[in-house]
Amino acid sequence: GVCEGVKLDLCHHASKSLNPFTSGYGAIRVAARMQRYYQKLKATPPDVAMRSHNHTYEDSGGNYETFVFFTQAWTTANEFSYRIGQENGLADIGGHVLFCENGKFQHKRYQFEPKEARQVWKLTL
Repeated sequence: GVCEGVKLDLCHHASKSLNPFTSGYGAIRVAARMQRYYQKLKATPPDVAMRSHNHTYEDSGGNYETFVFFTQAWTTANEFSYRIGQENGLADIGGHVLFCENGKFQHKRYQFEPKEARQVWKLTL
């Protein structure tokens, strides 16, 4: 869609590595694929692409024509996290605001930082 002259590509799913050694490149991969796709079509790529579902923040770092970012989770881990083996995964919790005006955009990220570490278990004698 288009908002105030800013072309947007908003979808839920995008692939992202769960391996800690290769994490952080999902948004870059989406931006690179998107740029190639639109070049083949000889079309103008979107200014911003947003993806969710992965619960950790990533962005393409301004390395491509399209700024891509993955949104964080809006809540802590739930039963689904345990079901897929991510009970010790650390989700980023927060939200995003896009200010769009006259074909330009500003991206504002809000990140929640817990005040204390999660206690997985505690033994009291």
